[in-house]
Amino acid sequence: MEQARERLRAINASSIKKVGEAKARKARRRQRALTKIKKKASQIASKSDLSEREKSKEVEKLYAKTHEKRQRKKLVVAGGGKVQGGRGVKVVDPRMKTDTRGEARKSRGSKGKGPKGNKRQSSSTKGGSRHKAGKKYSRKK
Repeated sequence: MEQARERLRAINASSIKKVGEAKARKARRRQRALTKIKKKASQIASKSDLSEREKSKEVEKLYAKTHEKRQRKKLVVAGGGKVQGGRGVKVVDPRMKTDTRGEARKSRGSKGKGPKGNKRQSSSTKGGSRHKAGKKYSRKK
């Protein structure tokens, strides 16, 4: 029993070591890429034919490549058949999708539509009436 435990400890320690080495390799790679970008940025900054704004745009473009964009989970609507889930995939039922859409629509609110019913506006209310009460609008003077 003790020998089995020792063997397991050795395996666990080696896997942790390998994970650490992989992280270190990744960090070294990232550092190397950053130094290359810094060199290119200094070259761009030393150019005299570009304006300051153009220089800053170029440098921003270089640094934008370093940031990784995080992928969002893909929503798969489960239908009649079996749907395979997995990493980066979330299986949802159609009812849930329609409910969330409805909630979003409700939170946005109505855009400019007033209460239903009497569509005419009285002249006393503020709004789109172009003529005063009792007088007709005409362009002639």
